[in-house]
Amino acid sequence: MANSKYPNAYAIGARSIVVTTGLLGSVSDEELEGLLAHEVGHIMGGDTVKRTVSYTVNAAGNIASKILLAVLTVMAVLGKAAEEMFVERGGIIALFIGAIALLFKLALKIVQYLLELGMLSVGRSEEYRADTYANSLGFGPGLASFLNRMQYTEKLPQGLWAFLSSTHPPTMERLRRLEMG
Repeated sequence: MANSKYPNAYAIGARSIVVTTGLLGSVSDEELEGLLAHEVGHIMGGDTVKRTVSYTVNAAGNIASKILLAVLTVMAVLGKAAEEMFVERGGIIALFIGAIALLFKLALKIVQYLLELGMLSVGRSEEYRADTYANSLGFGPGLASFLNRMQYTEKLPQGLWAFLSSTHPPTMERLRRLEMG
């Protein structure tokens, strides 16, 4: 249990669900059952394990890229030192290595952003699948009741980039899909 006023529940690891104190004080038993069934859907779908692996790989990539950037920076500094020794070629070497470092950093930022957008997109489809799982167990009405109440507190994404970077699909769409079965 998490001590938070915000009503929330989430799956972590391969077998755990966290429920906030704010959720327990604000939902009916039917809504709680629907939310828990939704979170079990994440666990059954392997969503939490996949997300942990992807974040770990991303963190390792970030560390490796920072090490590479540090190496390129050192090489640029050494190129600058070479410039003092060999006036003509050292400056070109330092400039070349510095340009490679900057291009690498830019490419890394673009790749990281695209990967993040991809992960968010996968996360939104996982939400639909977890909703479907809860519904298939007969807990859809409780989940829909909670989502219906929460949609009025939801801040809708404004614009394409805001939508692409949202972690959950729009509540209205989730409710529509739950009603369809």
